[in-house]
Amino acid sequence: MSEREPTGSGDRCQSDEGPALLAWEALRAMPDAVVLFDGGGGVSLANSAASELLGKAAKAGASRSAALRRSAPLADLVSQAWRSRNPRTAVDVPCDGRRLQAWVTPFGGGCLLILRESTGDPPDRHLWQAERMAALGRLAGSVAHEVRNPLGAVDIQLQLLARDAESLGEETADRVRERVGRARAEVRRLDGIVQNFLRFSRPPEVRLAPTDPALVVQRMHELVAPEARERGIRLRLKLPPQIPPVHADENMLSQALLNVLINAFQAVEEAGEDPLVELTLEEAQPAEVRIQVKDNGCGVSPEDLERVFEYYYTTKDSGTGLGLSIAQGILRQHGGSLHLTSRPQGGTTVSLLLPTSSSNPS
Repeated sequence: MSEREPTGSGDRCQSDEGPALLAWEALRAMPDAVVLFDGGGGVSLANSAASELLGKAAKAGASRSAALRRSAPLADLVSQAWRSRNPRTAVDVPCDGRRLQAWVTPFGGGCLLILRESTGDPPDRHLWQAERMAALGRLAGSVAHEVRNPLGAVDIQLQLLARDAESLGEETADRVRERVGRARAEVRRLDGIVQNFLRFSRPPEVRLAPTDPALVVQRMHELVAPEARERGIRLRLKLPPQIPPVHADENMLSQALLNVLINAFQAVEEAGEDPLVELTLEEAQPAEVRIQVKDNGCGVSPEDLERVFEYYYTTKDSGTGLGLSIAQGILRQHGGSLHLTSRPQGGTTVSLLLPTSSSNPS
């Protein structure tokens, strides 16, 4: 066995003459970045495209941490695949201001990493997702209607039971009223879940009008501030002195922001010490306004990050997986967008981008 070092920064190959060398030449010519890590965590192979995307440190003989130093999320993704020995496919990760799609496959004692610049979802995947969402929407609407009627009947019976309890002794009546109250609270909670399903299956009509985003953010801050204090969460508000109006449905925009804030509160509670949520408003560019919710919570793992906007996907035992999905849908109905950046134990930032009224006239 002899060692060959083909020309080109970061290229290295150990092979016999023949098929192995041809295979290496093919890898070198690939437009996708290819990096092979050995069992000890070092880079045993990296083609030229890898050096272009990850920098000159991504070369044969380098350590894994050095090769992936430009992107902490990518390093985390590779580490998780390495430890679990489970592949990660088509994961979108940030790297030096760009978005990359990554495939990580355990290989022997190490793993193989393939990267390419992300250009958004492929049309076929987007179409598949749209068809899947439409089918789920029809199912959600049907189930929600079927569940809502019995819930209403249960609530009525509970009210009647509370009235009948008045004829019992005072102590017994108090116990019955307390238990009925708890049962009705659970019925209301279930009804709220059903409402979310209905909202997903039949989105309400958007009534756009010139709206002061500072007023929406201020009111939402006042709404959730008492709950933040009760939970021991520091809630910061930052508003600019002037901000242009946006073309929005105030109620729906408030709902989207509330969903994001609820997620942030849950994230910082799980994180533990000194929970903090920051709510800010700023002019992103002359024709766009950004509402941002930033927390110092538990963050989102790379494998979950690519799925947080999927309907019904949740990492919480009591979650429905609809909060962020509904918020994203509302922003799209406004001609805006919702973006999320996060890393495990590094907090999460959610940005709600809206066009100003001048850029989106009625």
